[in-house]
Amino acid sequence: MNRLLPALTIIWSTQATAQLFNGSFELAGAPSLEGWEWTCAEPGIVNEAPPGAGAWSVTKQPGEAKGCFPSYLYQRLSDVQNGDLLTVSGWVRCDDDVICVGGWFGLGTINNGTFHLEEQVGNNQFPWAYLSITDTVELADGDTALLVLSGGFIGGPVSPFPAHFDGFSIEDATSIAQASVLATSRYDAASNSLYVATADRLLGIALFDAAGRVLPLHPPIAGSTARIDLPELPLGVYIAELRTASGTTTLRFTVDR
Repeated sequence: MNRLLPALTIIWSTQATAQLFNGSFELAGAPSLEGWEWTCAEPGIVNEAPPGAGAWSVTKQPGEAKGCFPSYLYQRLSDVQNGDLLTVSGWVRCDDDVICVGGWFGLGTINNGTFHLEEQVGNNQFPWAYLSITDTVELADGDTALLVLSGGFIGGPVSPFPAHFDGFSIEDATSIAQASVLATSRYDAASNSLYVATADRLLGIALFDAAGRVLPLHPPIAGSTARIDLPELPLGVYIAELRTASGTTTLRFTVDR
């Protein structure tokens, strides 16, 4: 058990610096855009969602050169500081067999109504894709950090279909960076499942309780992602140890149903 204790110390000594509100676009089971702002047309709300992200998702049209642009759905992250290293994760998809520029998300800033986007990650395919991006917050005087969702940009007269978004979360990535393995996890109380995703091929997963005892679970792995259906665990903090082609890291999650 000695090999796990240093990793646990790193994770438990790190406090989250960003709090995302209403990342699944629903409150008390009802669709909601509370906590979010947007430019151009109001986002659509759809009674369909990826696994573990509730029942509702949102859509956002791309910006158009001959219409309104930029077309963003965003949330202000007023509690983050310059230099914070954050991992943003969420589900993105396009509609099937139609023109869709793609859905993109990442960190950005706003200053006196002017947006600046950092590196973005996205998907232009039909199946829902659970994506993550780790980036450093860079703030100048007057800047406010943002999470920005975008349906892309089109310059011609074609009106493409919007991109779909759901299930967003933000985590402090300090412990992930120290482990040199990019990974993220999300616990869903409704399905009692843990979703994990890594930047490299996932080779194995081990779960531990707060005392370091191994939980007898053997979840199926698909590439760089996995869904772990949990038993009736007591409320509390648990650790997922992820073994990838580029190394091993540990992530903390809380059972709070």
